[in-house]
Amino acid sequence: MKNEKGNAQTISQIMNLSQSTVSKALNNCGSVDSQTKEAILKTAQALEYTPVQKKRVKQRSTGFLVGVVMPINPYYFWNPAILGMQAAESNHQNLHVVFSLFANLCSEKDALYCLDYLEDLQIDLLIITPPAFTSVQQKLAQIAGRIPVVCFNESADFPFLFYTGSDFYMDGVRLADACANMLFTHADILKITYGSPVMVNQRDEGFRRRITLLAPKARWVGTVDTRNISPSSFSAQLARILHEKYDNQFQAVYVSQGMLPQVCLAIRKLKPPEKIVVVGYENPEKNTQYTQSGMIAALLAQDTYTQGVRCIEAAYAYLSDGLLPEDHSIYIDSRIWRFTDQ
Repeated sequence: MKNEKGNAQTISQIMNLSQSTVSKALNNCGSVDSQTKEAILKTAQALEYTPVQKKRVKQRSTGFLVGVVMPINPYYFWNPAILGMQAAESNHQNLHVVFSLFANLCSEKDALYCLDYLEDLQIDLLIITPPAFTSVQQKLAQIAGRIPVVCFNESADFPFLFYTGSDFYMDGVRLADACANMLFTHADILKITYGSPVMVNQRDEGFRRRITLLAPKARWVGTVDTRNISPSSFSAQLARILHEKYDNQFQAVYVSQGMLPQVCLAIRKLKPPEKIVVVGYENPEKNTQYTQSGMIAALLAQDTYTQGVRCIEAAYAYLSDGLLPEDHSIYIDSRIWRFTDQ
């Protein structure tokens, strides 16, 4: 099978379609109209590309079929998890993993479509990163009554068999440990967030409690919720909010959920930005210019590849031998980077 990402790019150029639309059609997920999907698959066939689902489902005669529903964006975060799952799958001849991918954690309809698709395949076990929508939770509660459901990397309210991912509370603690020295000299902290899902609340609690112990003079000057900021002008709008509401009131920024590059860009628009340092949770490769300049003091990134490997291995152990992880949880340590001890 040829490289999927390369084929998606080629097909999108040939057909003048977005790569997201092509990826949905190739992975049989999301809402793509039937005529467009058929045309995409014909183009893929002409390029000698076999979609992942069709190839793997046809191979199944015996063994276990595991369905995976997760986002595809941001690609740098979720793709390592998919690669890890594929690596673990290759260790077991009688295990077949089929992926049904939706756009991102805001994609309610796409996630429901993916679940319907996998149910039709009569999978033996479902692994899902669940979007925080009532409709998705209700659907999962129904599915969990018929087949085992594993929660991957996100908190959820449905009855799941076990959880694999990060210990979010401890992620907050470890980030606090990495930047405590910096907060002795940058004690006034502004929090920037995007809503407050359970996982974010857990990280925030771990960070706040640990910082209270390690840097007792640190204080929180406010919180900026960025849910209503347009993605197309995120940095400019955030810079205006920071200037109008918190000008010269903060020395450090705690970013509770991704968005570190955009936040750093917004801070650079302020005067003088060199006095402000940033900590948060993000892939360091996406923040090279800000880590090198010293603006980012510390960040923490999840090891999604190892999460993917361990999740599939645990799923196979359950299906083949009835074994479950201790406390129904598998926690993979996140990686910490500290770039400055200012």
